Amino acid sequence: MTRLLTEEEFKSTFTDKMVDVTATAEPLVDIWPYVQELAKDKIVDQYTFDKGLVEKVYRNQTGTFDQVLLPTSDKNTFIVILVDLNFENIKGHYKLDLKREYGLTEQEENVKLLPNVMFRLFKELWFASSDCSHPIENIGIRLLEVAKSTNNTKDYVREYLNELIKQGHIEMTSEKPLLFTITNKGKKVKTIEDVEQLCAAANL
Repeated sequence: MTRLLTEEEFKSTFTDKMVDVTATAEPLVDIWPYVQELAKDKIVDQYTFDKGLVEKVYRNQTGTFDQVLLPTSDKNTFIVILVDLNFENIKGHYKLDLKREYGLTEQEENVKLLPNVMFRLFKELWFASSDCSHPIENIGIRLLEVAKSTNNTKDYVREYLNELIKQGHIEMTSEKPLLFTITNKGKKVKTIEDVEQLCAAANL
């Protein structure tokens, strides 16, 4: 039997820092019978169960809970399996919608990305990350800075961030606090010509 967690139950398991343990976590609980039930109820795709797909695993600082993120057909939505590490059981699941939680939106079809705005955003992200040596904090403030300097709205600039995430130049590495990093692919974007190619691909 599966159990849908309330928002309060899910968020109560967060600590100030959530650690990405995707590559190192030793599974104390077999989540896949639970995921199979979710697939039967069409909460997750059957393909996710069949292939054993896991997007990320985050552990809170107290080592009491793991949040296992399963991908869905929507790149901004995940089904999170909450594993209680003390009792070695599954507490339940939660639908995490990043668009609702953090204001991430899909790029509108009639909006063409402009290289000068994208280049300005890249400069801001490089500065915020100290040339890729630190995670990017306060993403909302970064978007606002770019919006003010390019005479655009924050929501408009957010579409550029979404495109960078979509193309794999930027990735979210923590949910709480909300942190982003520039990927190895993103580190290769250095010139306005690189940005022009990126925008051209987005505008197709």
